Amino acid sequence: MIFYFTGTGNSLAAAEYLAEETGERLIDMAQALRDRDFQYQAGAGESVGFVFPVYYWGIPTLVGSFLKHLQVNTEENGYFWAVITCGGSIGGADQQLRSLMSQKGYPLKAVYPLVMPENYILMPKVMPLSTPEEEKKILEQAESTLEEIGAAIRGREERKFSGPKARIASKLAWTVYRKGRKTAPFWADEGCIGCGRCERICPVGAIECKEGKPVWVKERCVLCLACINRCPVQAIQYGSRTKDCGRYHHPSL
Repeated sequence: MIFYFTGTGNSLAAAEYLAEETGERLIDMAQALRDRDFQYQAGAGESVGFVFPVYYWGIPTLVGSFLKHLQVNTEENGYFWAVITCGGSIGGADQQLRSLMSQKGYPLKAVYPLVMPENYILMPKVMPLSTPEEEKKILEQAESTLEEIGAAIRGREERKFSGPKARIASKLAWTVYRKGRKTAPFWADEGCIGCGRCERICPVGAIECKEGKPVWVKERCVLCLACINRCPVQAIQYGSRTKDCGRYHHPSL
């Protein structure tokens, strides 16, 4: 089984590819949280994988919440693995994940970083979106990397984890994310057509459409940026910093 979380589609595309390669079933962590569906039984020979994006060199809060409730029964030699998508590096997110899973008694054997097109548009000068040409090359390389990851998962390979420097850097960066995630800067400009897509795709139900406009009804969200990047008319903004920025979502969406 493969548990996945996605905002702009990068992790969903990776999870779908690996499900096809390994014959594993897909489970949406966001939907499972909404349904409070936390108990699973792994079949004979079935591995347990997690696919999600890195946020501030750490784990999305939604993924952490799901893991705290997860109860999965496996064979004695069950194989637990993860693919973490990123724009450049996962930092020490692998160690954060291993720590959370060890608390549940699940031995994480391998974490595979997967570089995908950048989608974090809140710091455009520091982390600019890829150009269309760069995006094409990155996606082509990602497909090649996924082939290697699929083979490693089928072979139940084990991988080394990041070192202490990455762990410390991730702890500092992730604290900024955990304490942030404020929805107050989100707003919809005059281009909004009231289609309601942002409300439908928000994984934590932080958006409600009122009088044809989205309203952020929760103080904090997971900050997946699906609402900004997947708005069909690029009407959703975050303060003033995204007004002239491009948008990104995986071509499969």
